Formats: sequence, structure tokens, C-alpha cells
Amino acid sequence: MRNLKKDILLLVGSIIVIPAILILVLIYNNRDLSIQSKNENIKSNNSITSNKKKDNSKNVTTIDNTETNTTTTISNSSEGNSNSNNENKNEENKSMFNIKPADENAQDALNLMNTGNYTDAVDQWKISIKQNPNDADSHAMLAACYGSIIDKISNFIDKGNYSGMMDNEINNALAIDSNNVIAHMIRGRKYLSSPKFFGQDIPKAIDDFKFCINNGMSNAEIYYYLGSAYLNNNDNEDAKVNFKKALEIDPGYSDASEQLKKMN
Repeated sequence: MRNLKKDILLLVGSIIVIPAILILVLIYNNRDLSIQSKNENIKSNNSITSNKKKDNSKNVTTIDNTETNTTTTISNSSEGNSNSNNENKNEENKSMFNIKPADENAQDALNLMNTGNYTDAVDQWKISIKQNPNDADSHAMLAACYGSIIDKISNFIDKGNYSGMMDNEINNALAIDSNNVIAHMIRGRKYLSSPKFFGQDIPKAIDDFKFCINNGMSNAEIYYYLGSAYLNNNDNEDAKVNFKKALEIDPGYSDASEQLKKMN
């Protein structure tokens, strides 16, 4: 009788324990599958992120490099010129120069300028100038950086400080090479776009732009700047001539075409 009861208890225990063990096994397996699924999702997300980074790396601004020259751009926005206050036209409002970098620091500065990072570009130009103090182009481009920073800041005290540093670098460039067209162009733009209390001088701007043209500068921007200077000097006929010249060189130069439309 006792053995029968014992057998019954063992049978009942087996009926209860075995399913419980099976349930625990299933739970454990599901847990492993869940962890595996999460890991796969993480790997998948990492892969997607990695691909996005690779795609984004393709969108980095490139610079036209030759064996000796680098094409760089300088922002043409200006607080004193109402025609260049539209931030959506930044790509249209750029001047281009073929620069021969004095060293790797100068090359880094040009790269930074092409991405709009003028503050870090200033640091690189200073390092380059310290190593190549007689490179007129580097002084002129440092002045250009200061000018672009002036366009971005609103504090008038800071603007005045940067304006003084800009003048100093322009003077340094011209002291090294009085015929440096980049320095003349930068100075002309400063004369054109600055408020009067920061040194606006339209006749001097005209002289600088004409000097650049007479000494071989022939891009659309220099004619546009000269046209703008004539327009500010109430010389509409000469302004039209130069805006048209800018469009002859670059038919897509929208600022020049817009000016002509306003004048007709």
C-alpha cells in the first residue's frame, strides 16, 4: 500500500515538474533569441550609421588642386552693401583666386576657408606667416579671413578690432609686394562695403578694382565689384558696362544680372 502511494506521488510529481522544466527551457531559449535579435538589430543599426558616414564623406567640399595652385573661395557678404545681405546667395557671392600655398599650413588655411571656417583658418595663416613672413599672398588671405569674420559678427567693438587687423595685413602684403592683386582686391572690397566710420571710400575702391583688372585679374567677380563701386558712385553707365562684362565671363552670375534688371 505504501509503495502504491509512493508511486502515485512520484507520478504526480513528474507530471508537475517535467512541464515546469520544459517551460523554463522555452523561456531561456526565447531569452537567447531575444538577445540575439537585439544584437542583430544593433549590428544592423551600426552598419546603417557606418554607411551614412561613408555617404556623408562623399559630400565634403573639394578643392581644385593643381601641382602648384589651389582654388579657394572668400565670402563676399558685406554689411554696407544691401545687394549682398541675402544668406541664401552665399554660393553666388564668392570670389575665386588661384593661390600657391607657401606651405602645408597655408594649404590647411585654404581648405578651412573653403568650408567657411575662417576662425581656424586665421590660426593656420598665422602659423604659415610665421614660417614665411615675406609671402604677400598669405598676408592678403589672412586679411580676407578677417574681413569674412567681420561680416559674421555683430559687436561693433569686435568689428573695429578685426577691421584694424585686416588693414594691418593688407598693408603687410602691399609692403612686400605693392602689385599684389589679391591685396588690392581685398582692400577695394573693404573700401566698398565698409560703413563710412569703418573706412568706406568708393573712389579708392574703384582705383583698386581697376588696378586688379589692369594687372591681369579677369574673373567675373572683379568686374562685378567694379560695377558695384561705380553704382555707389552714381555712375550708372560705367556700372552697366562692368556688370555686362561680368556676365560675359560668367553668364550665370545672378547678382550682376539682377543689378542690370534693376537699372533698366
